[in-house]
Amino acid sequence: MQKKFHIGNKIAVVGTTGSGKTTFARKLSELLNITHIELDNLFWKAGWEESSNEEFRERIIEATGRTQWIIDGNYAKSQDLTVKRADTVIWLDCSKALSLYRVLKRSLSRIYTKYPLWQGNKETFFRLFSPKVSILYFAYRSYIKKKNRYNKLFAGESNISLVRIRNKRDEKDFWKSIIKNPD
Repeated sequence: MQKKFHIGNKIAVVGTTGSGKTTFARKLSELLNITHIELDNLFWKAGWEESSNEEFRERIIEATGRTQWIIDGNYAKSQDLTVKRADTVIWLDCSKALSLYRVLKRSLSRIYTKYPLWQGNKETFFRLFSPKVSILYFAYRSYIKKKNRYNKLFAGESNISLVRIRNKRDEKDFWKSIIKNPD
């Protein structure tokens, strides 16, 4: 028997760094024809400059000021504007090993291709391996903290539809349900 998932109009895709949030959100956005918002795009300025909390929150409020959206990201300081306002939260709950593998693979690919990220920023070997700015180090260091935060956040949550995807089978079931039941 196939699982059915209730998907609303305001969807937050969350998970640890490297869990596949942006890829998942883009695919869902295309299938449902709902605007995709990437929190990293709202947060980062040119030259890897971070937005102030006020700027970031204003950008999120503006971006989510419509009746439908799919947003991905993990910024705890903005979850009252994302997760708490979503009617559906999709939690990509992958293993630490998979998360770190994906971060390393993605970053090396971006370095090799010089793929431009938000506001033209590009990853470099220095940024990948320097402890102060390394996304790989950040993913390793923040994994348990984020996983615990989502476990706690969703433990008693009843006013949202929570979809927890822990493995390839869960993801396959989700996509089958969405394609067969777009409403």
